Amino acid sequence: MRYPELERLTATVGINTPRVQGTTTNWGVTFTGTGAEISNDSGAKGTLTADRADVTGVNTEWVQGRGAGDGKITFPKDGLNVSQGTGAWGTVHADKADVNSVITKEVHEPAGGRNYIRFEPSIGVHIFGGVTTGWVRGQGDGEGSIRFSPDGLEVRRKAPGGHALGDVHCASVNGHSA
Repeated sequence: MRYPELERLTATVGINTPRVQGTTTNWGVTFTGTGAEISNDSGAKGTLTADRADVTGVNTEWVQGRGAGDGKITFPKDGLNVSQGTGAWGTVHADKADVNSVITKEVHEPAGGRNYIRFEPSIGVHIFGGVTTGWVRGQGDGEGSIRFSPDGLEVRRKAPGGHALGDVHCASVNGHSA
């Protein structure tokens, strides 16, 4: 008898088989040397449905929420892309980000506030909403600094033995040539 039909089978030691297949379709599970393959009713790769997966690693091209319009994460060679269900760039929500570098066009305050910083290649940095600081210094070690004191503004330059008062250079003041 090559194809027995059983109502129920109990194996106490195990069952050795290369494939488990449905009785009226081509779907099934094939056990390979590296794992298992699930096929659908046409023999193509099928879907595994579970409440939870507890695995050591996942190798995949993309991950998406359950609905067709849900967000999607893809994994290109240079990192990951987060998109909305529409395909437009998505949003990552987190309490904290610990990164080595940030490349961006703008930085906004939370909750839709009006303060933000915009980086413009031809101009530099635009700060909208104000800056609160005690002093500002140039990038290099020998660069000057500006200190904000209760008396006003103090411009300093690097001098032998420390800093000395510096000069302010400008093309105009309130629209009038300086």
